[in-house]
Amino acid sequence: MIFSTLIIMFFSYDLLLAELFALVMGILSLIITQPLVGVITELASYGIAGPTDVAIAQTLTASMWILRFIFLALITHLIIQYREDILNIAKALAIIFVKIAYELLIKIKELTEKVRSLKIS
Repeated sequence: MIFSTLIIMFFSYDLLLAELFALVMGILSLIITQPLVGVITELASYGIAGPTDVAIAQTLTASMWILRFIFLALITHLIIQYREDILNIAKALAIIFVKIAYELLIKIKELTEKVRSLKIS
């Protein structure tokens, strides 16, 4: 937690880097926390987990909902703020994808013609 705070302080000079860092930390937190809650809940169903573990699982569940809300708000903010850049990137990726798909279709057509010519002869 201290390391994360120091990095945010370091990146705070560039707001986009701080937002992206918060986004990555949010993703990692959501990825790590969900299985942890599942394990604690499973242990509690067998009677192995103590009362403090159950309380921790409930707290983690509540904090995950808060984190999801913050995560959605941050994504919405980034999309609204950088929509033009995101659209340009999406257009460029779409053009690249279409070119690759077109080249693959040409290669597939050439290969099928070669196979047909081999079958005929």
